Amino acid sequence: METEKSVITPVITPETGDYAHSGPDTPPESALYAPIILAVCKTGARLFRNHVGVAEQRGQHVRHGLPKGSSDLIGWTSDGRFLAIEVKRPGWRPTPSWRKSPQAAFLAAVTRAGGVAFVARSVEEAVRLLGEHERGEHEPQSWADHPDIGEK
Repeated sequence: METEKSVITPVITPETGDYAHSGPDTPPESALYAPIILAVCKTGARLFRNHVGVAEQRGQHVRHGLPKGSSDLIGWTSDGRFLAIEVKRPGWRPTPSWRKSPQAAFLAAVTRAGGVAFVARSVEEAVRLLGEHERGEHEPQSWADHPDIGEK
């Protein structure tokens, strides 16, 4: 008897543009890239997918994209500041090891340089955090060492 394989179809709620469920069956973070880019661009900011990797070319490894740890989405805010958004699955929480990771360090560097940087776990969260930054309502955080990142 053959076992039936389950197929996971992403279900996006029309109210928020977010996934209706979370957990092990939650679609990968990459499924949020396009919806976040579209929603954020409607605010006047611009975002692009940052492809980072290594390819072999003529027997040599060639790196492409920004440095290791750079955010999934990069661009600029409506007022021209550099914008970096690290996309995570809904329900994701930072671990102590993540806080010391190249991703956290990149977000901290962007923040220290006067840019806008944050982790978004949904379309709604990305738009909300960007709006808070643009209105000056969000205090910059040092992603590398802030003890309660994402603990709200």
